[in-house]
Amino acid sequence: MYDTTADIELYSVDSTNIKLIFSASFKNWMPASEKENCFWSSDGYLYVPVLHSKAYWNHNGDLNTNFQYIRIKVL
Repeated sequence: MYDTTADIELYSVDSTNIKLIFSASFKNWMPASEKENCFWSSDGYLYVPVLHSKAYWNHNGDLNTNFQYIRIKVL
């Protein structure tokens, strides 16, 4: 619960099976927003907004909205 990593997992789901497709753990990067800002691009990559763990909060104590994207290719 108080781990210092962020994890991401992608699954394939059909009517009878759930299959793990991708799993990764990030030590210095954290998800930056809600799922609405994650997207599949027409280039076939998944884009996930992230922030470095030291820049997660802004000076007002709110979530920093100046995030970057991790680009993930799923084969």
